[in-house]
Amino acid sequence: MSKDYAERRAAILRNLDGVHYEVDTKLKVGSLWLDRPPLNVISYRGRSQIAAVMEAFGEDTDVRVVVIRGKNGVYTSGGDVKAFPQIERDGMSHLAWNIAAPERCPKPVICVLEKYARVWVSSSQWHVIFALPPKIRF
Repeated sequence: MSKDYAERRAAILRNLDGVHYEVDTKLKVGSLWLDRPPLNVISYRGRSQIAAVMEAFGEDTDVRVVVIRGKNGVYTSGGDVKAFPQIERDGMSHLAWNIAAPERCPKPVICVLEKYARVWVSSSQWHVIFALPPKIRF
């Protein structure tokens, strides 16, 4: 019995969970949108989808830069930690790998932070730019 790994990989990008993407071939920009209102919480499935999209952007010659931003003026409030107990036993081992997907992308990555943003940087070597809106109040 053979396994269809290509089908398994393709299944990750079916029924996107709070994530969508587009490529502007004229501008050479890959855009990744977090869209799970109201605070764009990222589900466990969404994290694996983000990792798959980032990998595809990294291989796409039509993408020279990646922009990650949230819909509705909110970047993200972070991951859906309430759902962690429902994740299969070995599933959490993939969490760090998926979170570090922007770090592995060979293209420059710009994260546009608006309103709420929970950002976790996994390494001092990260080549990701965090862009804040011009009118920020601390």
